[in-house]
Amino acid sequence: MVFLAIVFSLVMEQAWPALVELRSFTWFEAYVDRLYRKWGKARIGSGPFGVIAVLVVPLLVVGLVQFFLSALLGILGFIFAVFVLSFCLGPRNLDSDVRAFLNDWEQGDVQRARQDARHIRDFTNQASSAQSVIRGVIEDILVAAHERWFGVIFWFVILGPIGALWYRLACVLRAGREQQVGESAFAAAAVTMHDILAWIPARLTVLGYA
Repeated sequence: MVFLAIVFSLVMEQAWPALVELRSFTWFEAYVDRLYRKWGKARIGSGPFGVIAVLVVPLLVVGLVQFFLSALLGILGFIFAVFVLSFCLGPRNLDSDVRAFLNDWEQGDVQRARQDARHIRDFTNQASSAQSVIRGVIEDILVAAHERWFGVIFWFVILGPIGALWYRLACVLRAGREQQVGESAFAAAAVTMHDILAWIPARLTVLGYA
């Protein structure tokens, strides 16, 4: 069932482009900001405990829904698992982003190609040579493939929908607070959690490419 859920989700990723527009985690960012403003300076909200506190509710809700749907009717649990996994992939379609970059690069529109590259993974390479730009984009594609697909799928295999959502929320937390690591214990804990979750799937990804 896990394998089928992954296959269905990847097929939906390619066959339903509008899915990208539905993948919004602004609700989670607003939820985290609200909690952090409430007790961010308190001891419980300043580090790992704060990160756990903001994650426990959405993960618990997904876990309970998955449990009750699976107990009620197995197919409903399967459908919900596919929905959660599909929602947690991305959020952008990597294939579309790469094709856009290649198309503009081949047409000689370097400036627009650089803008396309930022959609892949916050591309900031200012090198002038074509070889350096391409090398930087390739590196970003490898990282983006892990963040958008392989990391989510790995934790889905391990923990089901809870694992997929956990990894995606970890990515959202890291992206929003990576620049605050030196100033905030909460940000440092969020980045550390993401790094721990990414450690195994990142190395499996590299091994797969090798």
